[in-house]
Amino acid sequence: DTATLAETLTMAGLEVEAIEPAAPPLPGVAQGTGAAPALPAGQARPAAATERNVPLRTEDGQLFLQLGAFEVSPDTTLLAYSLDETGGLDYTLRVRDLASGADLPLRIERTDAVAWANDSRTLFYLTQDEARRTYRLWRHRLGAEGADTLVFEEADELFWLDLGKTRDEKYIVLSSASRDTSDVHVIDADRPESPARPVLPRRAGLEMSLEHRHGRFLLLVNDTGHLRPSQRAVWSRGEPASRANSFCNLLVRGTDPLTVPLVSTQ
Repeated sequence: DTATLAETLTMAGLEVEAIEPAAPPLPGVAQGTGAAPALPAGQARPAAATERNVPLRTEDGQLFLQLGAFEVSPDTTLLAYSLDETGGLDYTLRVRDLASGADLPLRIERTDAVAWANDSRTLFYLTQDEARRTYRLWRHRLGAEGADTLVFEEADELFWLDLGKTRDEKYIVLSSASRDTSDVHVIDADRPESPARPVLPRRAGLEMSLEHRHGRFLLLVNDTGHLRPSQRAVWSRGEPASRANSFCNLLVRGTDPLTVPLVSTQ
């Protein structure tokens, strides 16, 4: 109901003024603080089933080592990680077999963020240009021969890429942002060879971040600028959202409802 939805959004740090009647509540949104439940006195909490000790050692004579990316595959058998061994922010991507503790024969230099597809064999990663701007998204298939596939390139030098995944593990999320403008592309994590699809068209002064839950996208958007930041939430009426105006206002704080068309994700 709307009361439950308002409580969830308030807990996320958003001030809720009104929830429009046309927008039903998001199904399945988790309630509570997210903290683990209390255990009876004297009972120890069991270790997580996927917890591993992954030693990362420097070579002889090496004076610097900094960890960058650190992402375990969905099936918990592999670890994608990157190391800077020079202090120059030049991170080299590696993949480790967690059962044997040995690294696979893979080294990709000048990388940044990484994300696994749900098959645990396809790895997405970002690379930098000469100015150390993250500007290209690549797809690597473990064991495949030939060059990796360039998925996306940000041509505007004012924008930097970032990479992540929705909490429900359904989508790879590629964000591109400048000082006061951002946009988001998504890739189906179950179909890693599908193209990166824009969620909303880039618009100057519009910033956004994205989550996905039970077949709907939830976006937090800001189009009032850094001096007067005001986040609004909009959500898709269904999945896939394939027609214009498929996002409706979820809440509005202080100003008129945000109206932005949706680009097809099909």
